Parts: sequence; C-alpha cells; structure tokens
Amino acid sequence: GYRKTEVEPYDYELRRSVVWQSNSDEIGAIEEKDIDGVDDAIVVDYENLTRLTYLNTRNEPGFAHVLIRLSPQALNGTNPSNPAIRSIAMDSLLWSGVEGYDWEEIHQELSARVFDFSYAIEGTDCLCFRARCDASELEWLLNTIASYVEKGSVSRKGFAFAKTNMLRALHVELDGLALAKRNVQRKLFPNRPEFWDPQLTEGYQLEQEEVQEWLSERIAASRIEIVVVGDIEESVAKKGVAASFGALEKPRAGDSGKTTNPIDHPNPGYERIAYGENQDGRSLAIGNWILGPGPSTFSDRMALTIAEGILRDRIIAKTRREMASSYETKVDYWSFPAFPDFQRFRIETDCSTENLDSVLEAIEEVCRDLAETPPSHEEVDRVKTLLMARYDAGHADNRFILENVLYSVSEYPDWVSEWGEILSGGMDEIEPERIRQVCGRWLRWEDAVVASVEPKQGEG
Repeated sequence: GYRKTEVEPYDYELRRSVVWQSNSDEIGAIEEKDIDGVDDAIVVDYENLTRLTYLNTRNEPGFAHVLIRLSPQALNGTNPSNPAIRSIAMDSLLWSGVEGYDWEEIHQELSARVFDFSYAIEGTDCLCFRARCDASELEWLLNTIASYVEKGSVSRKGFAFAKTNMLRALHVELDGLALAKRNVQRKLFPNRPEFWDPQLTEGYQLEQEEVQEWLSERIAASRIEIVVVGDIEESVAKKGVAASFGALEKPRAGDSGKTTNPIDHPNPGYERIAYGENQDGRSLAIGNWILGPGPSTFSDRMALTIAEGILRDRIIAKTRREMASSYETKVDYWSFPAFPDFQRFRIETDCSTENLDSVLEAIEEVCRDLAETPPSHEEVDRVKTLLMARYDAGHADNRFILENVLYSVSEYPDWVSEWGEILSGGMDEIEPERIRQVCGRWLRWEDAVVASVEPKQGEG
C-alpha cells in the first residue's frame, strides 16, 4: 500500500464542511416531473444538467439502492487504441485517493458506511458507481464520489497499484481457451477496441498519461445521472444531490446529446480458431448474429427474448441429454441502446474436441428449425412463465427496478415503457408464429458469424 502519513485522522464531518462550501438551498432544481409508467417515480433536473431519478419504496425498510452514472456526451465515439485503458481507468481513479486521503482510508469508510459498493465502465464509456445504503449515509456517499469526479486525477501511485493488479489478473488468466475467446471478440469487431478484453502485452504498454487523458475527457463531457430507489425521503435525496453533484460545473458538452460512430458489422461465415497455451482439451462452438438494424418494436424484441429461452432449452436437450457431448450452453440476446443499429445474439456451447463438429451441426439444426417452424405453445408458455415470474418479483426488488427500469431515463426511456407493457400483459400477445418470424428474419444460420475454438492439432 501507499498510505499517506501526513494527513490528519479521517474526519468526514470536517470534510463535508471544508470541501462543499455551496449552500444546497441555492442550488435549485430547474425542472421536476413524474415518470409515466412508474407510479410515484420522479425526475429532478438541476441547473448544471445533473439529473436525479427517485422512487420511494418500502421493499427494503431503511435502505435504498443508489446508482451514480457519468455518461459522456458528444464524444463522437472516440476510442483508445489500447483496450487496457477501460480495464484500469476506474481502479486508477479510486486508488489515487482524494482530498488528502488515500484509498485504504476511503475503502475502510465505504466498508463501514455502505453495502455492496461497486464500480464499472458500461455502455459508451459510462463511469458507474453503485451502493446500497441507509438515509443517514446517502449524503456522505454522494459527497465522496462527487469529490472524485471533481478531482478527476490519477496519481502515480494509484496508477502503479492498479496496473500491477491488472497484470497479475491477466497472468492468472493465461489459459489458451480464454485467450482464444478474446480473439473471437476482436475478429468480430476489429475496429472497436471498446468491445475487447486487454491482452497481457497491452497491459504492459499502458502509461499513466493515457489513462489520465481518457478519464479527463470523459469526466469533463459527462452528464451525471443519480438514481435512488428505496426507503429514503425525497427531501433527503434532493438535498444530497444538490449539495454534491449539483454543485459541480456544467459538463463541457452541455446538453448537445450523445453521438457515436457506427459499428462495422462483420461478414457472416465460419472460422476455426486454434489455441496452444495451457490446453486442457476443451473446445467451444460459438454462433454470433449481429443485428443491425435490429428489432425496434416491443413485440419483436420480446419475441427474440422468448426465442433465447427456447433455443437454450433445445440445445441443452440435444447436445447434453441426447448426445452427451456438452457441459454448458449459453444463449444471450443483448440490446445496446447506446448504439441504435447494434444488437447481438450469441450461442456458445463447450464440448470435447472430438465432439466439436457434431455439436456445431446440432446447433445449426436447432437454429434452422426455429427459423422455419413455429415452436409449440408449451415451449412458449414455459419461457413466458419464467420471464413473468422474474418481472413480477421485480416489483419487490429495488435493485431490479434500478437496473432494468430506471437505469437511465435520459438515454433509455424505452426501458420504462417496456416495463409497463410487460406488466400490462403485452407478452401474452406474442404467439409462436411471431417467434418463428423474428428468428427467420434475424437468426438465419446463413447470417451467423460462426467460430470453433479448439486445441492445435498435435498439442494438448
């Protein structure tokens, strides 16, 4: 560690009074409005474009879930050449400390005052902080993260500590199969480093100045959204945001909106990817569909979501139960609202190398069948029941509401409207034929980017 010895004992009450001189009563909201589709939820906009989304619930008496999201505006999709920047940026920022206090001290206070604190880079370079806390600690949490945002600097020691930890993790992950999977991602998106995981050499090449430049540009251009869902009074949430993020400077990009570079779609086809490091005889069959433009209506997106569950069940039944050839199957449908013309559907099944070709054939057979023949009502109803159980339970889950409904009402308003459609029975209207139609349009096997990941011959 690199604990500073010259600072006084950590006193957050003192820090509040010293760092935040502004009077919250003078930082008024310029607009407040309800959110259609979510009863009792409100949006509060502050003068510097900070936005608070607030919903009071009693799902967890005494506690609330909090999301602090910095979303860069009008960066035109600028991407760093080294993908390791995204892996290290937030660690470098936090571990650099703030206002004379090092990360060890701040982390100790975080552990004592809030629960489930985490941070990540999401979407188009959005810096996100999450926590669960009670009302008495909300102001402290907001002040602490706002201090980091205001400072926005990476120290030499903070960067060195973060880089060492990243390199250590990359060394541990030196598994041939894992490295080959990373190559699949790079082949899919050769010009989009934001979708890549870093390689070890890229981690070694990374310099402090690159991380600082990347962070400074994004923090300066970010519109800040805070979401508070739980048992915290409205006045407490408003005051806490006003006295912290509401006191920061207006983002450089103002309210000009976010723009991104379009994503080049890979050509369909098949490729074998061989790996040689630390082999254990495992192989992977991977199918990717890049949907662009993808489904734009609620019914089409929900039909693909139901197809996701049906395909998973069918592939598992075929490759694991019938053929006894695979161990795990993943089927995922992603929507990236930050990129309107980019959605992705992926199937990934692991197996032994000798069964790889037969597993690929089985996946192709299952996909072609669903694109040509409607599924049974029993299959559809089973997946619908599982999905509805998840959404029904979400009513009583503050984390679910935050992550799936109110995550960003500025950028992803469709999440709120879709929540309302699902709860009002919109899923019931999706029939088996609709599922066949969307699969026939967006999941044709001829449009898939297929890869097999396997050990090099003669090795293993």
